[in-house]
Amino acid sequence: MLTPKLLQFFYWLSLFGVALVSIGMMTRGVYFILAAPIVFVLLFLLIRVYFEFIIVVFRIYEELKQINEKNKLV
Repeated sequence: MLTPKLLQFFYWLSLFGVALVSIGMMTRGVYFILAAPIVFVLLFLLIRVYFEFIIVVFRIYEELKQINEKNKLV
């Protein structure tokens, strides 16, 4: 299936974007140097949870589709 590969691509692209934002924050001043690691960790966790949720939804759909096909045969 193409969807897991696309999700993996967008996951890594999102993490790359978070890393760029964090690095950009570090160049803004002392306050941002302290906040950048916290922002990085929080966004990393948020992105991870979001993509895991999407994967779970697709797996639920596949399971429901299989159950529906089994019920049609009976």
